[in-house]
Amino acid sequence: MPIQFLDLIFLICIIFSIFCNIFYQIKTKSRDSTSLVFVALLADLFIYALLLFLQWSSITDRLEPLEDISGAMLPTLWAFVFYVFIQEGARATLLQSEEKFSCIIRDSPFCIAIGDLRMDYFTLANQTFKLTFGVEDNTIDDNGFPSDFMWKSTRQKHEVIENITGNNYWHEPLLDLFTCSKTPIIVDARFNRITIGQQQHILATFNDITARIHSDQEKREMQLMLQQLADTIPEILFLVDIKSRRVIYTNNAGEKILGIRYDKNSYADYNTLFQNKIPDNEKKRLGIKPGWFYDSSPIDEEFRFNCREGKTIWLRLKSTPVYNNEGEPYRIVGIINDITAHKNTAAKEKLHRQQLQQAEKMASLGILVSGVAHEINNPNNFIMLNTPIIRDVWNGAIPVLDNHYLQNPSFELSNVPYPDIRDTVALLIDGIEQGTKRIMNIVNNLKDYAREDTCRFDERYDIRKTVRDAVMLTNNMINKSTSCFSVHYPDNPVMITGNSQKLEQVIINLIQNSCQSLTALNQPITINITSGENHCILTVIDDGTGIAEHDLTHVTDPFFTRKRKQGGTGLGLSISAGIIKEHNGTLVFESDGVKGTTATITLPLASKKNRDGNKTDPDS
Repeated sequence: MPIQFLDLIFLICIIFSIFCNIFYQIKTKSRDSTSLVFVALLADLFIYALLLFLQWSSITDRLEPLEDISGAMLPTLWAFVFYVFIQEGARATLLQSEEKFSCIIRDSPFCIAIGDLRMDYFTLANQTFKLTFGVEDNTIDDNGFPSDFMWKSTRQKHEVIENITGNNYWHEPLLDLFTCSKTPIIVDARFNRITIGQQQHILATFNDITARIHSDQEKREMQLMLQQLADTIPEILFLVDIKSRRVIYTNNAGEKILGIRYDKNSYADYNTLFQNKIPDNEKKRLGIKPGWFYDSSPIDEEFRFNCREGKTIWLRLKSTPVYNNEGEPYRIVGIINDITAHKNTAAKEKLHRQQLQQAEKMASLGILVSGVAHEINNPNNFIMLNTPIIRDVWNGAIPVLDNHYLQNPSFELSNVPYPDIRDTVALLIDGIEQGTKRIMNIVNNLKDYAREDTCRFDERYDIRKTVRDAVMLTNNMINKSTSCFSVHYPDNPVMITGNSQKLEQVIINLIQNSCQSLTALNQPITINITSGENHCILTVIDDGTGIAEHDLTHVTDPFFTRKRKQGGTGLGLSISAGIIKEHNGTLVFESDGVKGTTATITLPLASKKNRDGNKTDPDS
């Protein structure tokens, strides 16, 4: 057998040993195989030596030179040395990779541990796992450390094992566990079933998300608290996106008052915020101008608004732009307050001030009327005292004048024939006397009307006299407005309890309004007084221009007037309604809006013991 053939067999044995070694490493995942290599080489050398011996034993004449044998073994030795260096290089590379992998596992921010299939023990855990779960190094033995401390219950542990067994992989984004000190934590857990050598293990990876969960929970609680706060306040909160011009948020008050429902999937156009805004005048466009709302300066405006219930309210808008990181406005945040109550209070304060001014004027007028009445009463009393004397003188002179007329039929007085003037003078004297009495009554009524009001409502009086006094004070205006004025008094007294001076003011105001509504002298004004069992009714009826239907509900509102250009203040009927209310009565207006108005006052009668009385003339 040639030596070269033996070398070939030896080389094949070496290559076969290498492949066997590689197959063993792959199968067992072992990285320490130097001893196996030397064992294989020694076996190869033994086989080679045995073959040489067999070859030598068959040679009878001569042996091959020893140098030939050495020359045949030299390539084999070189192959052996070359293989050893390759194996050592591969081993160094493998050790370097192992070190890198160990660094990755050790320095990973995630908790990594390897345990058995029953998850009773962790045989390996990185530093992050130990720090997170509080595992001390002195608690780790050759078998690792037990995992019972981390489970909330045995059932939880078995559920995890069942999920891993069925899927080889299981992910639980929110898993509640415990640390060694029984501190609860929340982790994002991932479990993989892996094989090491001939055994199967579980690779567990945990990411501690406790802080993030608590932070998210705090954010949700804060968001809920802010939402509750925004939804419970009566003011309207809104947020508008400038680019899309959409209302991207509004609270419950916005839905209640403006009718805008917050829906993140369907934002309302910003014009819906002000679609029911009432313009200051008819020339202004309803709503807001396009650029008005997006001015860079804050807005503070008050305006009237028709809300969903149909009533008109006052709103105050305060808004300001929100700027992005580039310093450009991209949103508008605002608050809208319902200031109707504030406006009403201000209007009442204004009304009270005007009433106070009116009261001061009336007080001044009362003083003036008292002075004028005193000055008028002096000459009027002189006339009243002298009129009876003049009548007596005239009656005494008549017989003398009659005798003289019989003797002189052409007798005249002041160029008037005596028979014509004889009866006229007596009528003139009666007229002077009646006029002085009328002057006295007017002056007394003026003094009563202008006297200081006691503000007491316990006076018991006959409403017929109050009407008569009011008619006397407005007699001149009545005569100028209509030739068809009438008052219907009941025969018996109509006794009520209240303030006669204030009620007289109401009746005067109603008569004046009726006179001002007339357009012709033949249009009548009628006053009726009727009495029932517990109430009396006073009506003032005219055939004037009437009151429009939409104005009927506002005629008693403060400052409402249809005679603004004629100097009307809109306070007369408002004050009158208040006076009637103080009498526990009602004041109602009826009109068809075209012609005629009926004002009806209903007042409770005084108690029965104060109503009894004889039939009397209301003028008495």
